[in-house]
Amino acid sequence: MQSLEARTQYRNAFHCAARIFAEEGVLRFWRGATPRLARLVLSGGIVFTVYEKGASRALFPFTPSLLGSLSLAGPFD
Repeated sequence: MQSLEARTQYRNAFHCAARIFAEEGVLRFWRGATPRLARLVLSGGIVFTVYEKGASRALFPFTPSLLGSLSLAGPFD
C-alpha cells in the first residue's frame, strides 16, 4: 500500500525507480538484502531438515534404533 504522499510524488513504478536511482544511487536498491537473505537461508535450512527427517521416517519407519525397542524377546533372554 502506498501513502497518499507517495501517490503524488511518483507517477508509476518506473518513475519511482528512476528517481531513487538518480537521487540515491544504485546501492539503495540493495539495502536490506543481507538480512533478508540470511533469514531465507535459515528458514530454508530448517524446512529442508524437517522434510528430510520426515521423509526418512515415512520411507524407513523401522530404523535400527527403533528395532531394539520393538524386540519380541524378554528382558532376561
